[in-house]
Amino acid sequence: MSEITNKLKPSSGSIMKIGGFGIVIAVVAVIGLNSFFYAEPGYIYHVRTVLGNEEVVTEVGYKFYPFGRYNSWKRAMTVQALSGSRGDAIRAEKDSDNTSASLPPMSIMFLDQVDALAEATVRFSIPSDQESFLKLAHEYRSPENLLRTSLMPSFKETLQANASLMTAEEYYAG
Repeated sequence: MSEITNKLKPSSGSIMKIGGFGIVIAVVAVIGLNSFFYAEPGYIYHVRTVLGNEEVVTEVGYKFYPFGRYNSWKRAMTVQALSGSRGDAIRAEKDSDNTSASLPPMSIMFLDQVDALAEATVRFSIPSDQESFLKLAHEYRSPENLLRTSLMPSFKETLQANASLMTAEEYYAG
């Protein structure tokens, strides 16, 4: 009887092998879960690895980034002034719709001192070559910063500058 129970007891060597195998599986799972992401169509990704390497990902599919971080940028961002929009509605990458920033209608003044509320839309394309995109990503750090500090002020200034070049009568005459 004691011979049978001795044969059924696992040896300490086999317990160590099973434990070691379990640890290896856990480490591989953690590395796998923290080192891949899916690049969606319509986005450009700024990828930074734990070793300090940077790259630009433009192709769709699963990508490897060992223990790093990535920021997604839309390939094109839209700024629009529309009725019913709030003034603080920056939704750079948080939305699935086509808008990057929605503003309320802009108050403009024509050359003949006539005020109006303008609705307009403009689309900005993000550079996709590695050098230009990395320069943009370093300077602004996130799509929200690019919208808030550059694209939205440029949109507002351009809309007002265009209005100041014509009279309201010229605008309505076509």
